[in-house]
This record gives sequence, C-alpha cells and structure tokens, in this order.
Amino acid sequence: TAPLALPSDPLGCSAEDFGEVRGSVVLIERGTCTFAQKSQNAAAAGAVAALIFNSPDEPGDAPFAGSLGDV
Repeated sequence: TAPLALPSDPLGCSAEDFGEVRGSVVLIERGTCTFAQKSQNAAAAGAVAALIFNSPDEPGDAPFAGSLGDV
C-alpha cells in the first residue's frame, strides 16, 4: 500500500538521487552501479522497498540477473 516513487536519476547510483522517497517503494532502472548500491541508497533515503527493472530499450541487454551480494 506504499506509494511508488522515482529517483531523480532513474539509475539511482547516487544518494542524492533519492530526494522525497521516505515511506515509498522506489522504482530503479538496472545499469551502471550494483544492485546493492541502488538498494542501499534507497534504504538510506527512507524507502520501504526498491524494485529494479530491466530497460527493454537497450539493444543487447543481457537477461535480468543480479544479487545484493559481492561478485
């Protein structure tokens, strides 16, 4: 039942990307930085959850796979 929020930069790789997301579910695009970094940034800004999506617009995108752990 939480509202959906978007970071100012859809990749969410910087803490500054998550302005007004407290109490929200944040929708973040895959790419550039790790899933762990994206989710940590969202959590630090007060988001209750993060959904990471694969952009279908990128030619050659690999199938969606990832983890919150180390490589």
